[in-house]
Amino acid sequence: MAETLFQKIQSAGKWIVLAAAVPILAGAGYLAWLDDKQVKKSLVQNAQDQILETGIKTAQWLNSFFNEHSITLKSLAENPNVQERAKNKIQWKKGNEEFCELSNIYNKHKDNISSTYLLDSTGNILDREPFQEGRMGTSYASRPGVAHVINKQESYITEVFVTKSGNNAVSILEPVFYDNEFVGILRFVVNLKSFNKEYFKQTKSVKKSKVWVLDNKGKLAVHPQDHHIAENPLVTAKKEFKDHELISYMNLLENMNAGKEGVGVYQSASLAGESHEIVKKYIGFTPVRIGNNTWSVAVCRGYDEILKPVNRHTRNMAGIGGLLALLFGAGGIYFYSSSKKEAVLEAEADNFKKIAASAEALRESEIQKKAILDGITAQIIYLNKDLEIQWANAAAGESVDKSPEELVGHKCYEFWGNPEKRCETCSIVNVFRTSKPSQGLKHFPDGRIWETRGEPVFDDDGNLMGVVEISLD
Repeated sequence: MAETLFQKIQSAGKWIVLAAAVPILAGAGYLAWLDDKQVKKSLVQNAQDQILETGIKTAQWLNSFFNEHSITLKSLAENPNVQERAKNKIQWKKGNEEFCELSNIYNKHKDNISSTYLLDSTGNILDREPFQEGRMGTSYASRPGVAHVINKQESYITEVFVTKSGNNAVSILEPVFYDNEFVGILRFVVNLKSFNKEYFKQTKSVKKSKVWVLDNKGKLAVHPQDHHIAENPLVTAKKEFKDHELISYMNLLENMNAGKEGVGVYQSASLAGESHEIVKKYIGFTPVRIGNNTWSVAVCRGYDEILKPVNRHTRNMAGIGGLLALLFGAGGIYFYSSSKKEAVLEAEADNFKKIAASAEALRESEIQKKAILDGITAQIIYLNKDLEIQWANAAAGESVDKSPEELVGHKCYEFWGNPEKRCETCSIVNVFRTSKPSQGLKHFPDGRIWETRGEPVFDDDGNLMGVVEISLD
């Protein structure tokens, strides 16, 4: 009685442990979810801070670039030779090597500057580096920024425009004075394709982010893809992704064009093969003063890219949770199986006894069948549909000097016919064709004549399984 009570207590204890595992797993899962949520929130906040910081650094770089080149032009505008040439409208001609000021400046800055001009007070070209035949005297009064400097007589940096050669560019312009009289203009042209390369070469911290810069007219001055330079991003988006909602994107662009600073989220349609895939992106933007105008720097990064560490963390937590579930599951299975073990073992023992008894009866039956068949002088073999011998009696083996076991698996005609092909006139073949008993005679080269009879063998569904062949010499 005491033993029975102990067993009951032990069994109940196992199920209590298993039941306790369920809330433990649920609690672990909930904590993992909270942890995952907190990590996501922290990563997104850090990413937003980094994005905005990158935007501010980019704005500083842009401001420094244009300020340095503006200062260079101011210094050149104070050169007496340049002032005199502008006042007297002296055009550069081949052979005038003493007029080398523009050439020296251009050669020093040609990695960033595509061309340098000296214009007179009405906007006509007096000098250009690199020199182009036929350009001297051409009026540039209508070129971006030139009219502004003529009218206002102040430094100016233009918005993005297209040059006569078809390149996207920005101009830096500086007035030239002679005894406080406005006499001309110095002009740098910045090729934005070269500028783009220089920017992404100098800024190593934006590899995982996409940076673009809008000028005061809302056109792209910097973009990772050159073909988007000088485009209005909203116009481009409406044209390429006309079936997608762009309200959040429009609001962000309005804030950027208004010279505001901030961070935001928008849905972007990125190309995926021939279709457009909607992706979530975070963006940070900040204004930058370029000459007389306000531009805007934007840094954006894909939400999936930001959450890569979270996804790894989630996979790790899922793996740990799965392992815990597996361990508790295995424990439950063990508890369940151990509680049923004794009954299962008893049932298996009974089954084994029955199987052993059946096997012994079958063995005795096989012995009896073999004794009967081997006692018959007639040759008896059983063949399947491929004419392969499945069993044979002793007489069949003796007829070809083989044991019955050596005949099994071979074709019948390998021993009693042409080893290369089956006997088409054989009564056995006829049984397989008709599913009916058949008999006939076999003639052998040594003069023997056998009478053979084939009996079909069917399974429980009436399907032909094989043929028993009985032969008499």
